[in-house]
Amino acid sequence: MLLENSSLTTTGTTDTVTMVFGVNAEDGDVIIRNNTTFDTNDGAALLVTANGTNANIDFMLSGNNMSNSNAQETVDVAISGGTTFNATVVNNTLANSGGDELFMESDGSSTRVDLNLDNNNAGAGGVYHLLTSNNGGGFNFGIEDRDNADANNVGTINFDPAIGQFEDISSVPTPVLP
Repeated sequence: MLLENSSLTTTGTTDTVTMVFGVNAEDGDVIIRNNTTFDTNDGAALLVTANGTNANIDFMLSGNNMSNSNAQETVDVAISGGTTFNATVVNNTLANSGGDELFMESDGSSTRVDLNLDNNNAGAGGVYHLLTSNNGGGFNFGIEDRDNADANNVGTINFDPAIGQFEDISSVPTPVLP
């Protein structure tokens, strides 16, 4: 899927864009880029969930503006159920007056998230909340250039439970256009 140079706005409690990769999800590529704007009041600007066994999703969010004004995360990504989710989140402006600008979770020992988080602007008080729930062992969440990720983005990265529970990786696969 490719989405670029688009503007979507919702009001009320509706999420602006919701992507659900279910139990029978197959491999896929998602690219949202080039000045795409998602705005909402009381929902997530972008909500992504995946829980497909053996699904492999390459995801890119690059050069966009996402905003909301509530306790819901601006960009909310929850990965579980054995999915591999390769995410490149670069050069975006994320704004939220009430919650985290980015929340990304890898939940489950057979689930894997690899994240390139670079050159994003969540503002001086903005928060990127990364959560690994590795349920009993091993890494299930890797960060490209982990030890410099906080310095490479405007805002604060909250490694949950601790930075040492995240693997430091050298690169993340990116989506490919057909």
